[in-house]
Amino acid sequence: MATVLVAGACSKSEFRYVSNSGINTYLKVPNAWKVYNHDDLVGAEINAARNANQPSSLIDVLINRQYQWRMAFDGDPRPSVEHTLSLAQEPVVEVSVRALDRDEHDQVSLASLRNVIVNYDEMKAQAQDELAGRSVGIAGESTTTFRPIDEEELNLPDGVRGVRLRYVLRPNATSPFYAFDQTTLVDAKAQRLYVLLIRSGEAQFLRNSQLFTEIARSFTVKPKG
Repeated sequence: MATVLVAGACSKSEFRYVSNSGINTYLKVPNAWKVYNHDDLVGAEINAARNANQPSSLIDVLINRQYQWRMAFDGDPRPSVEHTLSLAQEPVVEVSVRALDRDEHDQVSLASLRNVIVNYDEMKAQAQDELAGRSVGIAGESTTTFRPIDEEELNLPDGVRGVRLRYVLRPNATSPFYAFDQTTLVDAKAQRLYVLLIRSGEAQFLRNSQLFTEIARSFTVKPKG
C-alpha cells in the first residue's frame, strides 16, 4: 500500500495530488501545505495523552487503531502537528480510511455518516428550532454554538455513497466559531469508511470557501473489485 505525493499546477493554484494506490483513494491539497503522515499523527496524539497523564489504556487505543490510511495537511504559515489535535484558525485537512466492523457495517446509513464527526443531526434540529424564520447558510445567523450551512447526498460511481456537510460551531460560549467541510463515504459493500474533514476558523472559511470546495470535490474513491 503506497501513498503518492505529486506536485502540479491546476486552476492557477499549485496543488499536491495525494493518492493511496492500495485502496484507490485520491485528493488534492495546496502544494505549500505541510504534510503529516499516519506515524506523525499517532505520535502527536500519544505525546499529548502522556503530557495530560492519560491512562496507558488510552495510549494503547491510539497505537492500535486500525486505520488503513490517514494523513493531514496544515495550511498555517507556521505549521505544527499540534494543529491536528485541536481547532485552529488556519486550514487543516484530514483524510482517513478504515475498515468497518460488523456492527458498524450493519448500521451504515446516511444518518450515521452525517454524525461521524459531531452529533450533526441533533445540533441541526436544535438550530432549526432556534433559527426558525431567520437566515441560515454561509453568512447566515447562528445559534450560540452551531450553524448548519448546507448538506449534499452523494451517489458516486461504483456504488460509493455518502454525504457532504458544511457547518459552523464552537465548543463553548466563549470560544470563536470554527467551520467544517465534512465528506463521509462508504463503498458499495459498506466495508470501508472514507472521511475527509476540512476545517478552519470562520473567517478563513469564508475567505477560502472556493478552495475548500475544490479540495472536497477532488476526493475520489474507486473501490477495487
